[in-house]
Amino acid sequence: MLFFTIVLTFQYKKKRLKKEEQERKLSHVMKEFLVQKSSLDESSSSTLTAILLDLLNENQVPVPLQSLPEEVVEENQKVTPSEVHQEPGSPSSGSQQILKEIPSDPALWNTFCISSQTRQILVERGPHQIKEFEFPINKGRRRFSPSHYLKVLNNGEVVERSWLIYSITIDAVFCFCCFFVISFFCY
Repeated sequence: MLFFTIVLTFQYKKKRLKKEEQERKLSHVMKEFLVQKSSLDESSSSTLTAILLDLLNENQVPVPLQSLPEEVVEENQKVTPSEVHQEPGSPSSGSQQILKEIPSDPALWNTFCISSQTRQILVERGPHQIKEFEFPINKGRRRFSPSHYLKVLNNGEVVERSWLIYSITIDAVFCFCCFFVISFFCY
């Protein structure tokens, strides 16, 4: 038993010495990758900035105010009351109609080519996650669970998978972002 302990101690010492020697050999190599402070002092760097500012100022040409056009074109447009009270970020009546026609089930999105306007509306609306539903059991005696919308990391942090969407019609799960990449090839 004593011999075995001596052999192990010798092996550990041999590994340690080999590792120290390797670190010593590589220490000078690491110094080559480290950037040392440049030899430029403050006066030379301020000289460089002054030269750069001069070069920038040479390229700028002042424009006299007389050369600017003085004409103002006015157009009379009739504005309806609904347009006046409409907020800039709110969807127009056409997009509201499209919004009503678009189902929340992603399996039904494949029935038509998604235009860029429809895609934009879907992205603004965001993924719709179904949480209050009795998910069906498939042939393999498995079912989707709303717990799949969450992921518990190793450190205990719970992260929501907001990109995950469930389709009731075909009992499948989709990636919200990936769906738009796939449907992009519809054109």
